[in-house]
Amino acid sequence: MALSTASVAALTTAEIAGLTTTSVGLLTASGLSALSTAQVAAFTTAGIAAISKSHITGFSTSSLAALTTGDVAALTTSATNAIAANRVAGLTTSAIAALSTGQVAAFAATAVSALGTSNIAALTTSDLPALTNKALGGLSTAEVSALTTSAVAALTTGNVFGFSANQISGLTTAGAAALTTSDAAALSRTAFGGLTTGELAALTTGSVAGLTTAGLNGVAATKISGLTTAAVAALTTGQIASLSNTLLGGLGTSRVAALSTSDLAVLTAKTVVGLTTGEVAALGTAQVAALITSALFGLTASQVGSLSTSAVAALTTSGVAALTGTTIAGMGTSRVAALTTADVAALTVATVSGLTTGELAALTTSAIAVLTTTALNGLPSSKLPGLTTSAIAALSTSGLAALSKTSVGILTTGQLAALTTAGIAALTTTGLSGLAATKVASLTTSAIAGLTTGDVAVLTGTVISGLTTSGAAALTTSEMAALNKGSIGGLTTGELAALTTSSVAALTTSGASGLTANNVKGLTTAGVAAMTTNQIIGLAVATASAFTTAQIAGLTTANANVLFLTAQGYYHS
Repeated sequence: MALSTASVAALTTAEIAGLTTTSVGLLTASGLSALSTAQVAAFTTAGIAAISKSHITGFSTSSLAALTTGDVAALTTSATNAIAANRVAGLTTSAIAALSTGQVAAFAATAVSALGTSNIAALTTSDLPALTNKALGGLSTAEVSALTTSAVAALTTGNVFGFSANQISGLTTAGAAALTTSDAAALSRTAFGGLTTGELAALTTGSVAGLTTAGLNGVAATKISGLTTAAVAALTTGQIASLSNTLLGGLGTSRVAALSTSDLAVLTAKTVVGLTTGEVAALGTAQVAALITSALFGLTASQVGSLSTSAVAALTTSGVAALTGTTIAGMGTSRVAALTTADVAALTVATVSGLTTGELAALTTSAIAVLTTTALNGLPSSKLPGLTTSAIAALSTSGLAALSKTSVGILTTGQLAALTTAGIAALTTTGLSGLAATKVASLTTSAIAGLTTGDVAVLTGTVISGLTTSGAAALTTSEMAALNKGSIGGLTTGELAALTTSSVAALTTSGASGLTANNVKGLTTAGVAAMTTNQIIGLAVATASAFTTAQIAGLTTANANVLFLTAQGYYHS
């Protein structure tokens, strides 16, 4: 029959010390709960070892605290397992340190979480790995913070995998630094997301390089800047390729600058869009050159406008060709000016159409000269005035030939004046038909002389009237012969006065018939004398009647007679 609680409580310390293991085994939980701390301390280690699982529940926290390290080490694993969570904190740190791995492993999960920070810190490096994942999962953030670096390093990958994000956030920076490469790789995506910026900064380069892509992407964009530049530089291309655009943008300028060219080469259009303008500006020439064309296609106008001029100059031709009209519009004048001739030659129709007038003006003459005809065709006419006069002069003949009627018509007088003889000759007849009378005067005499007969033939009378007297004088005999009736009718008296005798003589009968009663008076006496009989016959009655006495005096007798008959309508009846 078991002793009553009162009887147990009445035992002296000497009597307790003398109890056999059999006698101890008969003590009930209620009997043990009646013992004082002095009585508990009197048990022999053999006696403690005899306390069963069901009876040890009678020990209070103070009773547990009274146990020696030898007593605690003697507890059976089943007895250890039975210690209640609300009493386990009674064990001293020295007692905890004396536990075997088997005893530690026997602790219930609730008991482990109730040990407290000092007791957790007392666990040996062999004790911690012995805990079940469920038991470790019960640790509070404060208890995790209490783990020594050696304890953290001793954790198995299985242990680490069981940690929650909240627990991971409790690691000290020294604890985070103690995580092995395999441990860091074992962290779940959710758990890794719990690391603070300070903990991330403490991770070794080896740990960071060993992270799974899932784990790495568990980090919040607001925290990833905690990684050191050395850690970012240690990331594999696979890890970099897995980053979302928000994570990439969260790295910060110094870390983006630390990325290798191999890292940049794996970025996609979807990810580069996450880079801030500051991060783009931090990219080196080699890094920019390493971006694949599809990635460059993903850059926004503001990002392109953040590239350094040296970075723009380092772009590959395929990279430049990947830029859209919208993105190149954001490049700005200094960056456009940094484009090489090979880059400009690679520009597509869509890209050229996006250039602003300021950017066009920034293109060097050598760059303008290599623009393809297709690209020039894509340039809106409204932007042509943005080209400098030297740029216009540098356009290739094929480029000029590509200009439409509208484009030629919008060229400024300064731009037209800058065109060389070959440049004017390269314009198509359709293009030249866009010239306005107010602008034709800007053509140089050599440029006028360089016009083809086909070019001259499309110039209307209104346009012709805009020529300067020197411009009219520069018209060649073949050009004069190409002028039609309407064009001749548009010549002013001053322009007609400037014509050479050979120019007048070169007029076709049809062309000469365009002379009007108003402008014919501009012909000099020498010019009238150079007229052929057929030219005079072809004149309108009113025109023939408008000749001045001085002009008539310059005619031969025969032609004067023909003029008289023409004025009378003789040849028009």
